[in-house]
Amino acid sequence: MRIVQLPDGTQVYHALDDSFIPALSLALHARPVITALGPIYETDPALELLAPFRRSELEAGWSCVRALAPDWIWEEARALRRAAVARATLFDGDVRELAEWTRAGLVHEIARVRGITVTGRGLLHVRWRLRGTVTGRFGAEPVRGPDWSFNPLSLGPDERWRVRASSHDRRVAVLDFKAMDMCSMVSLVPGLAARYIDSRDLHATTVLHLFGQDYSLHDFPRLRDLVKQQIFVHAYGGQSELRADFERTLPELTWLRRLPHGEGARMVQAQSARAFRAALSRALPLLAGDRLVPMFTVHDELALDHLEGDSEGLALVAKAMEEGASERIGVPYRMGVCTGSTYEEAKPA
Repeated sequence: MRIVQLPDGTQVYHALDDSFIPALSLALHARPVITALGPIYETDPALELLAPFRRSELEAGWSCVRALAPDWIWEEARALRRAAVARATLFDGDVRELAEWTRAGLVHEIARVRGITVTGRGLLHVRWRLRGTVTGRFGAEPVRGPDWSFNPLSLGPDERWRVRASSHDRRVAVLDFKAMDMCSMVSLVPGLAARYIDSRDLHATTVLHLFGQDYSLHDFPRLRDLVKQQIFVHAYGGQSELRADFERTLPELTWLRRLPHGEGARMVQAQSARAFRAALSRALPLLAGDRLVPMFTVHDELALDHLEGDSEGLALVAKAMEEGASERIGVPYRMGVCTGSTYEEAKPA
């Protein structure tokens, strides 16, 4: 259902479940496309109007809202949605981000349609919320059973074994951005990027800044873990045990510490979310077939159901995601890839 066309030809749809096929088709043909629900507004303006028909749908166990609601209800719903989009202020700089948000949403809609195979639960179809948090990270609505619920965003270690590939000749892959929030911090803090030029391990580089070579190889893993944790405590205004070291060697972090409480963390998380949306947007064409099927995302990782032995395909997706994030933010982002027969096996330690 097309409801608005912007001057540059961008077509704005109301929501993925109303327009998934045409929106996906346009996106795969490199046409600009935006869905309203999520990037432009979070709550469907027609939600209350359609609520009685959605309740009937749930009670019947069918997907039949279109059949249940009369034509005049749909016309009124369209009018409410048009008005909400018309009120939205779309600056030129926002259109690219809105399009990336939509393309990332299409990846999640593919995942919803294809479903997740969960042992003891069946094939589950998770509904995603594009504006799940104030920082722009995605949310998900739990799938509920008689005595269980499933949400990939809060899947505990003891439940990860349940998530498996869809057939015996397929595997689960987890593509995970390495040190994503650190990369985002480097991109935001004035002057900090110069200290990490050509670094392939940002936390290791921070150890070198703080301690030089004054450690043994045996101590390095411990120091890296310590620095990885404490740099965020310090940058977000907390009392880090390495505060004096950070102030001496990375004084640029004072810029973040001086922000109002919580604002630094929000900015870094929002930058990571922006990078991840750009990464999914770039990878979308590779995820629309049967070879590599998106299952779900968790913050900075993408879980895929893929043909066993398809290392080339996984490498292409990882490369596309790295390029999308790096180009969008302006600093290098890198991914790791792990595979297994279940999510537990594929999940990086």
